[in-house]
Amino acid sequence: MDVGDLIPSFSREGKVEYWNRYAAVNDEFADHHWSDEVAQNEGFEKAFAMAPLEQAYMHNIIREWLGDNVRILFVNIRLRSPFIRDRMIEISGKILKKSFLDNEYCFEVELNALDEKVNLIATGLVSISYPFLDEE
Repeated sequence: MDVGDLIPSFSREGKVEYWNRYAAVNDEFADHHWSDEVAQNEGFEKAFAMAPLEQAYMHNIIREWLGDNVRILFVNIRLRSPFIRDRMIEISGKILKKSFLDNEYCFEVELNALDEKVNLIATGLVSISYPFLDEE
């Protein structure tokens, strides 16, 4: 893993079934996440995902890439546009910085979330550390 390398992407469909599970855990059932009519009355195209769910997806890409041993040190996520129901979101990432400190690899990773219409949904910058595992 080196500066400039892309990390494996992460994608999810914008389905109410997924959103409902997340909302149930967080006890958040705002109507604009479920009803196109309500969302349109608020100026949106259709119902859209909750911001914390989009942020969770940004964390998921890191966990799926490096597993449970990774320590997420810093996350800066900026939402740019809503993740609209029935669209696909794909999050990709690129390693910007790499260092080695106290027996751990440290990375700074840039994240971008796009839908299939290439609308920028969110951007992120994540600092992580990953333990050096001596295989000897």
